[in-house]
Formats: sequence, structure tokens, C-alpha cells
Amino acid sequence: RFYMIGSQGTAEGVYEYVMSTPWNVSTATYTGASLNLAPHFTADAWRSISFKPDGTKLFLTNEDSDTIKAWDLDIAWDLSSFDESDYGSIETFNLDDSEKPFKENKPKGHYFREDGLKLYIVGETNNSAIEYNLSTAWDLTSIGGVSQSYDISSSVSPVETEINGIHFKPDGTRMYTGGNDNNVVYEHRLSTAWDVSTATFYSSKSINSEETQIHDVKWSSDGSKMYIIGHGSDRIHQYNIPTHHFTGSGESNQ
Repeated sequence: RFYMIGSQGTAEGVYEYVMSTPWNVSTATYTGASLNLAPHFTADAWRSISFKPDGTKLFLTNEDSDTIKAWDLDIAWDLSSFDESDYGSIETFNLDDSEKPFKENKPKGHYFREDGLKLYIVGETNNSAIEYNLSTAWDLTSIGGVSQSYDISSSVSPVETEINGIHFKPDGTRMYTGGNDNNVVYEHRLSTAWDVSTATFYSSKSINSEETQIHDVKWSSDGSKMYIIGHGSDRIHQYNIPTHHFTGSGESNQ
């Protein structure tokens, strides 16, 4: 299964798709399951989505409200299991708090480390990867502030002024981001795992022929497939990486 987020008028929400062949998006069909956000929020610029590994918590970033929010699901991976009466108590972390040493008022993407104790944010204001520590796993209220940050924009050429989406290799030694200016996926390597301040640019891949507005970048768990979702084509693009796992190579075939 995969889940995508929409931010167009009454279509604001989370939608579930099932794949008859795992990791093959050409076999995907919409299940009809969704989480409707439109009646509950005036800010409609939803930008990225992730789940707690056990499927009991859903996280969404919103560019208009400068926040990341968490929904608790009573049944793992079941969007319909969210209690509609709980909208008033949704967990929220404000990324544009004036008291924070490094804030982001146009968040475009996020990534949680597998243990839920680190959160990474990218956004259009700073075009940087911002690293946050959590004292309690998966609990947005336990975020203690910025731990590290890394300026992605100045590390690439030509300069990138709109970073959309962030993903890591499972061991924390490689970071992938999408550049909306140049329609490029960037790969950075970290000399210290999960410490973005140790990142250096390594390689990039242009996807300009397939997508002109990158919204997010994800990888399969074994690093053999990369996925790009974009607003230019309103498609998910699947890139097969048969020999060089977790590199910026591969061809789009879906």
C-alpha cells in the first residue's frame, strides 16, 4: 500500500492505494479509503506525509500553517479509524516559532528516523535540512529544538531555491532531497550517520523529462526503487535501480 496527500480545494486529504505487486506503482488502484481534511482546516497547502512504522500514527506537514501535525489511528494503517471528534486535540508542532533558533515558515517535506527520536524538515525559506531531537519517540510535544542544520541550496550548482521532500538511507549515511527549481534529485552523504551537519554533496539526477514540479522523494526499503511524486504531471514516477542501490541513477518506467 501507499498513501498520498492532496491539497486542492475539496480534495484536501489523505488517500490510500493498494498495489497487487509490492513496490510496483503500475499495479496500484485506489481503495476508496481516505481522510478528509477539507472541513477541518482553512490552510490547504499540505505537503508531505509519513507514518509511524507500526501504522498507528500519521504525520502531515502544512506549508500555510507552518506546522507538522499527528493523527492517532485506532486501527493501524486504517484511515477511517481516526476518531472525528479528536480533531480539536491533534498533536501539532509549530515550525515557525519565533523562539526557535532555526525556524521554517514554508515547510515542504519531513522524515522521521525509524526509532522516532529524530525529525528532519526541509522548506522553501531556508532550503536547508533541519534536524530536531525528540525526547519521546514519535511525540511531537517532546521536540527539544534544533540539533543540527545543513544548507542544501548552497551545496549544489546551480543554486536550488525550493527544496521539496527529504528521505534517508536506512542507516542514516545518505540523504535525498528534491529540487523544484531544477527538477533534480540530490544525493548527499553524511560522514556521521543522521548528523546533517556532516553532509556533503555527492551526486544528482535530473528528472526534468518526467516531472516539472517535484513534491516529494521516497525509496523502497531495499534501495532498489526510487519514487518521485509531482504536481506537474500529477503522477508517481518509479525509477528502478537494479545494480547501484541508494544512488541517484535509474530510469523511470512507471
